Amino acid sequence: MGGDIEVQSIVGQGSTFTVTLPAGRGLTGRRGAHPDLKRSLIDAQPVGQGRRALVIDDEDTSRDILRQILTREGFDVMTASSGRQGIEIARDVQPSVITLDVLMSDLDGWSTLQELKRDTELRDIPVIMVTIVDEENRGYTLGAAAYLTKPVNRECLLKALASCRPEHASPRVLVIEDDAHTRGWLTRILREDGWEATEAENGRVALERLSLVDPDIILLDLMMPEMDGFEFVDEIRRDEKTRHLPLIVLTAADLSDEDHRRLSGGIRKILRKRVGGKDEVLSSLREVIADCLRLGHVGHREQT
Repeated sequence: MGGDIEVQSIVGQGSTFTVTLPAGRGLTGRRGAHPDLKRSLIDAQPVGQGRRALVIDDEDTSRDILRQILTREGFDVMTASSGRQGIEIARDVQPSVITLDVLMSDLDGWSTLQELKRDTELRDIPVIMVTIVDEENRGYTLGAAAYLTKPVNRECLLKALASCRPEHASPRVLVIEDDAHTRGWLTRILREDGWEATEAENGRVALERLSLVDPDIILLDLMMPEMDGFEFVDEIRRDEKTRHLPLIVLTAADLSDEDHRRLSGGIRKILRKRVGGKDEVLSSLREVIADCLRLGHVGHREQT
């Protein structure tokens, strides 16, 4: 019926079940109607109309629940009971969106996600993780478009599906920063602003993730272990595929003339690290992306 059932239980006292049903057009605004009935949980047009969805999950019950929700929203739904089977089906049918569990016996969700993102024909298909595993950051790092935890909340799933529509494709940003607190803060504000943000703790890790993430822009710290920002810039300049990637440097250090010389030609902007710099970071990212779009340096990503 397009609603939700929620339960709250207290040991020794009992359980309270709450059923919420979306109102039809005739119920909206009627005297006495419950406020929850007035919530609009679905769009006027089903989010899946004319689109294919692939559900990869080794649990029969989970596959059935997701199939029902997705079918109700207009998707043509296919299912796979293992990661390997899911990859094969994805290659055959090229779905518009994939939902993926993590805990599977054949090939787990993390390995399946990596395989999908390595395949040039599948890498742009948005993957929504639907799992009991609470490792959201890992999911986004490996390229997931959204991360939901079981039991599936229909409203959250619909929001995730809506964000995966081609017209809602978001710019991808790779955040390279060794300080976990700063990295987490940057990633959080970017995702809240609608960006697809992926993290890397140093330049070497970032190089390994470049092909998986395929970022539109890179936010780069300079002082990092393993491989610092200067070395990272040198590396991507050597590769024709990555040398034109726009970079924004975020640093607390005072840069010398030699530092500026090493970075010249490859950096769009240098921002100073400071508390409360959210607006400047977001404004700079939007400005750089807009400039790159005008110059044709950021390609449009089409989704099947």
